[in-house]
Amino acid sequence: MDPPSFTLTPTTAPATGLFWRVSQYAWTNPSLASAHAAGAPAAKDAERGFVFPVDKVSYDPATGATAVDFLGSLTLGDQGGYRITLANPSILVSETGAGSLLATVTYCISAAACAEPWMGPFRVTVAIFQAEGGALNDMGDRVSWTIVPSSAPQADPSRPTLGQFPQPFLNSLDPSLQEHFKEGTSDQATPSATNSQKAPAPISVSFAYGSTATGAEAPSAGGGSAAARTSGAGYLTWGVKESFRNYVVGRIARGAIAVSNGAVQNRDGTFQFSAAATSSPTSALFNGAVRFTGHDGELDMTISNVRILVTGSTGTLRADVASGSQTRQNVEFATLDLSRVTPSDVGGSLSWVNVPAALTTAGADAFGGNYRPGQALDPVSFTLRRTATQVATPMRSEGVEDK
Repeated sequence: MDPPSFTLTPTTAPATGLFWRVSQYAWTNPSLASAHAAGAPAAKDAERGFVFPVDKVSYDPATGATAVDFLGSLTLGDQGGYRITLANPSILVSETGAGSLLATVTYCISAAACAEPWMGPFRVTVAIFQAEGGALNDMGDRVSWTIVPSSAPQADPSRPTLGQFPQPFLNSLDPSLQEHFKEGTSDQATPSATNSQKAPAPISVSFAYGSTATGAEAPSAGGGSAAARTSGAGYLTWGVKESFRNYVVGRIARGAIAVSNGAVQNRDGTFQFSAAATSSPTSALFNGAVRFTGHDGELDMTISNVRILVTGSTGTLRADVASGSQTRQNVEFATLDLSRVTPSDVGGSLSWVNVPAALTTAGADAFGGNYRPGQALDPVSFTLRRTATQVATPMRSEGVEDK
């Protein structure tokens, strides 16, 4: 059966929702298709794949920036054993068209394990894509598109031409289940006959926006809710380190991530902190805390009171770090390379987007020595309100170049 494909005009469009078969392999091969199920309010449709109704919509028609949450779940697997469930997916598309499908993953690896609490949940990126302008049909109050996700190259150097689903999704699964989402080779080292079916299937999305949308909200950076921007002084978006977040909630640490004191976790897993009223574009304090726990309590680290200090083309990210019984205050956690980012100046605020961040020696020590000084952390984005004096004399970073 061919993947879903919609011909859209201003007068004809599918019902709103997310429509996806995961892959042709997942849709038809008994290894994953024999235990197909849809968890309400999602449904399984013979023509359109798994169908998820819209929950919340965040869409900017001027830029195309999109964040849409959907409800329900799908289950893949073998009737006699393992199961994989993807629940409550979200679609995120940036202003540049970079897109991802996120979902909450749980699994069990045998009939016996499926009778016990499943592994997870893990909130991860399941598919990635690049949204081209010609693929989008904006009808003024409804958007619809169908896009083919990318197949990521495999990290294995012996398989340079073979693709797979995104690595964060594979990392959330038991190794015995990962091969269902990776192209492979036969015993003779020739490509497997099922490879053409293992690529991510086309993703179709349709949603209403504006006054007709359900749960509509203004878009925000990092795929989070606009409600996270609680301070007129500004806000900061940072994920600390994506691989660390995935490790904490993965099958080894089996931990959790919690936010408090005003911090918010965005749909893409990053965190958003609001700036204190005394903050300025050269020195800012951000409210909120993020706690990482795992290994039955052996891992317990909280990062709070993040600070940004800007000096020309360089910057520093500082934070209070509590680990176990020890609390370090105002740790110089990361260096920021502002020379690679030109701050935008809009409405009396300065914004830096995706500033490269590198771990310091003190930051590596706060991580318990699990990462080396100089290793890349997640990029940092922050917006800060200028004072009246700064508005009269615009501040610019020294030595700043366009990317």
